[in-house]
Amino acid sequence: MSDNLEAAMQQVADSIKPTVRRSTGATDEDPLQQVLIRAPRSSHQRWKDTAERLGISLAEYVRQLCDARAAEILDCTHPQSEIRFNQWGHFCHRCGYKLSYRKP
Repeated sequence: MSDNLEAAMQQVADSIKPTVRRSTGATDEDPLQQVLIRAPRSSHQRWKDTAERLGISLAEYVRQLCDARAAEILDCTHPQSEIRFNQWGHFCHRCGYKLSYRKP
């Protein structure tokens, strides 16, 4: 009986396509890059405890923080009410960020 079960399990295993899913949401076109951060043990432990409380990995926690900060600096995150339109495109009235350009 175990031979039949083993053969059946092997057949199922052979028919399943193995997949690997990245938890970061990165695609094949957007490969992951490694970043090394040195921090005191106390900071590392606090970050790790925070990530655990959020239910995510420490790496994901750091990625989320860095992405949010980069968006604040590089992208306009102001409300739509701050967007102004003119003949050259869309601009944020508060920060001056050019959201789009109009083609002549």
